[in-house]
Amino acid sequence: MKDNSTNFSKYGKSFQEKLTQLILFDRSFSNQIQEVLDLQFLEFKYLQSFVEIIYDYKKKYKVHPTLEIIKTIVGTQFSQDKDPVAKQLSNFVEMINLDFDRIEEKEYIKDQALNFCRKQRVQETILKVVPLLKSASFEEIQSLLGAALKLGTDINQGHNYIEDFEKRYSHNVRKAVPTGWGEIDKIMKGGFGKKELHVLIAITGGGKSMALVNVASAALKEGKNVVYYTLELSEEIVGNRFDACITEIPLDDLHKEKGQILSRIKDIPGKLVIKEYPSKRATPKTIENHINRLTQNGFKPDVVIVDYADLLRAGRQRKTSGRMLLKRCTKSCVR
Repeated sequence: MKDNSTNFSKYGKSFQEKLTQLILFDRSFSNQIQEVLDLQFLEFKYLQSFVEIIYDYKKKYKVHPTLEIIKTIVGTQFSQDKDPVAKQLSNFVEMINLDFDRIEEKEYIKDQALNFCRKQRVQETILKVVPLLKSASFEEIQSLLGAALKLGTDINQGHNYIEDFEKRYSHNVRKAVPTGWGEIDKIMKGGFGKKELHVLIAITGGGKSMALVNVASAALKEGKNVVYYTLELSEEIVGNRFDACITEIPLDDLHKEKGQILSRIKDIPGKLVIKEYPSKRATPKTIENHINRLTQNGFKPDVVIVDYADLLRAGRQRKTSGRMLLKRCTKSCVR
């Protein structure tokens, strides 16, 4: 076992267990860290075995394994009665959470693990380079250091049609948020899916904003966190619309029913932030920065709604249509 300056022991057991789960569930990250990861960086033998199974399977079958495949391999190829490491491995596989992608610290784990592994690889390369200084082999030194610095960088080239076959058929490929309208949900196969962009189009005065409030309210009832950007109406007016939508009390009667409204909205499982920006003042970067601040303060949005995209302002560097502005913002910000 290596000392804590050359393995992950200083990060603790929980960090290492979550890291190995990321290697299983996040194919892009798995490929990225594979270039720099030494199994000995992992402090525990059962975690080394777990990662080794993943990469051996990928090498042999050219596809990324699923959790079910890992369970089958562990159950059939490891004797728990005679091997304590096999018992630890089996227990670990059984406790893996299928909803691991919602763990908030996953980006921190990725950054720390990649930085640690890349640092180790660069240090190893520097030790190889030192003797070359005597012979002034500058081209070879440059080549070695250049190759080492490239290791572990983002190598995601997109969805690989063959390697990602299992991912397309995983039961949790699309976790939809219902729209609140049964017939629409049927057409959309459950509602709005993760990382998807949806644009609501209607004539002036056709009820687009109220429809968006209904969609957001349905997400709140499902326990989702929603951030609603209003570029036309005030935050208070939009808040009143949510009150009416959730409680089914007419807008004109809201002030008469304040006590009843509060009692009916306080137990909604999701959380809502309504943010107002003046028309043509906010850019996609404005919204991205606001979402980053919310996330840093513990509010991580599941659904982002912009009402509406044509009232966003293009950034200084390029002019873009309202729809593309919304697409850019949503792609970079929606979790």
